[in-house]
Amino acid sequence: LYPEIEEFVGGSEVFVYYIVRNGVIAFSMASEIATMRDNERGMPYHVANRFPSHHIERIYRECDDAFVRLIRSLGILNGYVGLQCFVTDDRVMVHDPTFRIDGANDHEVAKMITGVSDVELYITHSLTGQFGTQADADKLRYRSDWPIFLQVGVILGP
Repeated sequence: LYPEIEEFVGGSEVFVYYIVRNGVIAFSMASEIATMRDNERGMPYHVANRFPSHHIERIYRECDDAFVRLIRSLGILNGYVGLQCFVTDDRVMVHDPTFRIDGANDHEVAKMITGVSDVELYITHSLTGQFGTQADADKLRYRSDWPIFLQVGVILGP
């Protein structure tokens, strides 16, 4: 008998974004992580994010309550919370929660989609104690009318 070290999960890799402002937790968006391999046996590596994930409705429907309870239990009052997940036919598994701005510059895409920069929210919070305005927070809430990126530098949408 050999111990199982880690289950190999085949499925989509999705990053779910939450913004917390004054204790109010809002599902903001979800992106799908596209990966590539150099060869058949190599590790996959991250090459792009697809916004939004085609799993966004399912994740919101099946996981939002649990994710909000998790974030609330951590006592987070202001900030950006990311939950990196594997999505298969029968489950959504969180494998890497974060409480930071990630290095993939997703905040730039979020700003294009919502008009709000979470980086600016952090800067404002450090200078004033306020994590943006309520108008900003309302723009960051999950919605289904996402713009479609047709080519680099051109954004069509609401």
